[in-house]
Amino acid sequence: MKKEKSAGAIIYYTENGIIYFLLVKSTYWGFVKGWIEENESITETIKREAKEEANLDGLEFIKGFEYKQHWTYRMNNQLISKDAVFYLAKISKEEAKNVKISFEHVEFKWASFDEAMKLLRIKDNQKMLAKAYEFVKEHEKQKRL
Repeated sequence: MKKEKSAGAIIYYTENGIIYFLLVKSTYWGFVKGWIEENESITETIKREAKEEANLDGLEFIKGFEYKQHWTYRMNNQLISKDAVFYLAKISKEEAKNVKISFEHVEFKWASFDEAMKLLRIKDNQKMLAKAYEFVKEHEKQKRL
């Protein structure tokens, strides 16, 4: 069985106390992610993918959040085992305006938590976003104290 490793990010910004998450759509809505290239760290992969897929720089990784996913799929009659790790990354409201999606996607959206939960079809992505949302709320609250 072939094995693949990917890394991605739940990218967000805040405005007037509302948290907005970046969703990108190819076949379905999801998050920025891609294969980890040889000799590349997880954060290097995420920075590269954010630039390639969404034209975003200036990611501020939020320490303490990590979410791992595993699934298998079939491509060209070959079974593939895939592992992905996601980090949480904040960007400025100004940087959020720079999103330009790559050919890999057909659409992007800055969505509130409730809207994002409705758009995400994959249950594990919903679970991951719910954990990220709680983490972000606590992180933002601590910054205000």
